[in-house]
Amino acid sequence: MKKPQILVVEDEGIVAKSIQNMLRNLGYSSSGFATSGEMAIQKAEEIQPDLILMDIRLKGTMDGVEAAQEIHRRFGIPIVYLTAYGDEKTLERAKISEPFGYLLKPFEEQDLHSTIEMALYKSKMEKKREELHRKLKESQAKLIQTEKMAAMGTMTAGLAHELNNPLMSILNFVLYAQKHTPKDYRIYPMLHDAETETRRCVDIIRNLLMYSRMEESEEGFKKESLAVILERVLALLSSQIKSQKVLLTKRISRGIPMIWVLENNMQQIFFNIIGNALDAVKEVEIKKVHVDMRQKGEYCQVLISDSGKGISSENQSKIFDPFFTTKSVGEGTGLGLSICQSIVKAHGGTISFDSQCDKEATFKILLPIERRGSKEGV
Repeated sequence: MKKPQILVVEDEGIVAKSIQNMLRNLGYSSSGFATSGEMAIQKAEEIQPDLILMDIRLKGTMDGVEAAQEIHRRFGIPIVYLTAYGDEKTLERAKISEPFGYLLKPFEEQDLHSTIEMALYKSKMEKKREELHRKLKESQAKLIQTEKMAAMGTMTAGLAHELNNPLMSILNFVLYAQKHTPKDYRIYPMLHDAETETRRCVDIIRNLLMYSRMEESEEGFKKESLAVILERVLALLSSQIKSQKVLLTKRISRGIPMIWVLENNMQQIFFNIIGNALDAVKEVEIKKVHVDMRQKGEYCQVLISDSGKGISSENQSKIFDPFFTTKSVGEGTGLGLSICQSIVKAHGGTISFDSQCDKEATFKILLPIERRGSKEGV
């Protein structure tokens, strides 16, 4: 077991050596000593000890209380004060830096030992409480997000159903009007535009319905080769890849087992993410997209990277939000990555990304080779 490291801050060399000897006798590791407040801060940063024994009265421009306040603010290292002065004014000043203990000099080894142990225990408990509080806040945030997404899914499904029928009626009317309107009539191009926009609305509704039903998908899972699905998508995108003069590279490991997937949904994931990668390299000089597929333990891992300008820090927290898009109006609905995330979750996997502004972006998809909690029991 690692010995706790303790830094002694004491401007009297003989006293400092005596305290260090006590620490060694008690089984602690002494990290040397400092003789001034400025030196204490420097050593605290360099050594990062588990505890500091700080004399309140120090020679120089900074006393022990000021040094302790700075150390507490910057590094969060627990402090135990050592002083020969027990007056009320000194105690009040010392309290400001939230010390973990207080020893009046001279003191015995047993007093030093018990004070150190209590300070270390208190520090350990505080760190545990902070970690628990952090995890609790993360869990609350995830729960709120889950509830929001569930509510949004319910609302989206209802809204999509309400809009779908009248949209189809409008589309049928526009198609009928086109059929019976001569192409040289001034209204014909307007009807063509109306058809285009109506079909776009129909596609949005279809995506909304797919998004709202993603977690309900259970039937239709089959064992498929992820590599074959990927190759099929790359074939569909080949003309776009050539026209943009994109250098596409791929590395698909041999022996990747077939996995349980909803084939059409998996094809949509690859189509969306690779399509986004192709969009990302449109405005850069070096146009590269790389796809990597391999087995990682019980998962199949797919990495899709591009040489674009990356995802800005302000957009990274919103990238999987429904309806969030960086594309111009009419170029995207903002549902692509949100749907991809829902599909991956429905497969028991995860999707994440790594990106910095002005650097390449990489999307990582992890899919379990065997289904989790499926009806077939595999």
